[in-house]
Amino acid sequence: MDTSKRPITKYLAGIVSQLELDQPDIVSLADIASYVSVDANRVPPTRVAHELKKLGWLIPTSQPGFYEFSPGANSGAFSRGGKTADIKAIAAAHPEIEWCYAFQSALYYHGIVDQLPDEPQLSVRTNNVRNIPVTFRKYAKSAFLSRLAPQIINGNPVERLETLLVHICAKPGHVNDWFLYEEHLPLIWEACDKDRIMEELSGRSTATKNRLAYLLSGVAPDFSSKIDSAMKSPIHFYLPIDPVLIKGKDNE
Repeated sequence: MDTSKRPITKYLAGIVSQLELDQPDIVSLADIASYVSVDANRVPPTRVAHELKKLGWLIPTSQPGFYEFSPGANSGAFSRGGKTADIKAIAAAHPEIEWCYAFQSALYYHGIVDQLPDEPQLSVRTNNVRNIPVTFRKYAKSAFLSRLAPQIINGNPVERLETLLVHICAKPGHVNDWFLYEEHLPLIWEACDKDRIMEELSGRSTATKNRLAYLLSGVAPDFSSKIDSAMKSPIHFYLPIDPVLIKGKDNE
């Protein structure tokens, strides 16, 4: 390990060595306490964190008590994860919250688009935005109680494409980049499991079902008709993929 740019005091050497072996993305004060216990230095975790931060081995996140680890390979106190590391820290502090990357972020992780949005787009699996912790609201673009569990892609929870289609139709007011869905809809549809779409759509409002039927009418007219026929009393109130016209009231 090259320590020429980031010195290590004697009592921190064992802790940094263990961090280098474990290569954690996020380190909490509880993690540091376990390292201190193993190293038998009897130094308070808060002091260890302060020293490691001062020396550039730990980078603060927006979540108090949680840090991003900057390994020796970084050759300096540089963040590897940026906002992603911040999200991981917030999530680690709130393990009870079910969340996932959604909307354009989900499209990126599924390989539909080539770039992440400037700001990460998350969704929290709940039916009320008031249930979202304040720290999560910095990144949580939407609250949506999905039927399907998120898909894990490269260690990240990501909204399934089947869920995404239903989500944007249930929460049209949360979508700012409709052109992306219009442009990539054939790819999204091709990658979807049709039974899972129906599972995600089950129990949704008539307006949500109508929007999805309209959205898919061009790429999958038979499936669109299937959605229409599954509704007992369909009300044909469609919202086209137009950011000017889509600003209606969310229904889920």
